[in-house]
Amino acid sequence: MKKIFYLLLALVIATGTAFAAKMFPDDIKTFNDYEKYVEQELFDKTPTAFSYVKRQIIYKLEIDPTGKISNYQVVQSSGSDKYDAKVQEAVNSVVLPAFPKKSNVTKLTFTYDVEKRTNVQIPVSVKVPKLKL
Repeated sequence: MKKIFYLLLALVIATGTAFAAKMFPDDIKTFNDYEKYVEQELFDKTPTAFSYVKRQIIYKLEIDPTGKISNYQVVQSSGSDKYDAKVQEAVNSVVLPAFPKKSNVTKLTFTYDVEKRTNVQIPVSVKVPKLKL
């Protein structure tokens, strides 16, 4: 019973640590934070590329000060029109906050290189002390 308890405790700690790494709109204080948030949101929303996709898709988009995404264009196709359309649909569904206050930036041009990946997220490594059972 103790073993199960300690395994569950380790799982809760690992999950909590991975969750803590995620950035939220309220955490955005600088433009650098904003860029990190945009990259995280695009990564989270981008559909997984499967084996039928020949290569990575690279796309470019513009974000205005209100957070609206515009001028989406594919720089390099994945080789699958279906997958490229799913990526564009996912990008269009991303809702971004406005630029940070006191930002003099009028437009953010963002180029994103979608790596082929699985949708498995590995939690941050957490050292759990050895326990005597």
